[in-house]
Amino acid sequence: MPNENNEKYVPEKLVDFKVDENGEKYYLVKWSGCPKEENSWVHRSKLGCYFMMDQIEREKAREEETVEPITVSVRRYDRSRRQGFVPFEERITGFDLGRTPEMVLGLTDVSGELEFLIKWKGVYEADLIPREIANVRCPQIVIKFYEENLFWKSPCPDCEKK
Repeated sequence: MPNENNEKYVPEKLVDFKVDENGEKYYLVKWSGCPKEENSWVHRSKLGCYFMMDQIEREKAREEETVEPITVSVRRYDRSRRQGFVPFEERITGFDLGRTPEMVLGLTDVSGELEFLIKWKGVYEADLIPREIANVRCPQIVIKFYEENLFWKSPCPDCEKK
């Protein structure tokens, strides 16, 4: 490992990388001339092998793209029949459990009230969250959903002439 007995160690290969809860990146380094048992996690600021860091991140991104789609369990509330309906104020959602919203999966109009289907980071669950709450609690995610899913049509040329 580096800095033992003031010796210089050179990364042979970056085996993996991870991002901690603060967004800091760490790389699992295979040191040149050392057995794999001496691989160690090193903060990106301590490494100078930028090409290798970029390469392992790209490989990891490609792997994640080829992963089989996951099934997300959705808590459903049937407002039309009112059986099993729990008003939002009484529901336990990801916000109540301290979870961080990851993305909006969809939007529904339930009895005249818009609700976002929000997926939470780190779990395979989603909750229906009323528009008013989602707009306040995770506005950037809502905006991203709208930007990706709303398409504007330009008026037809004949319409402008009338």
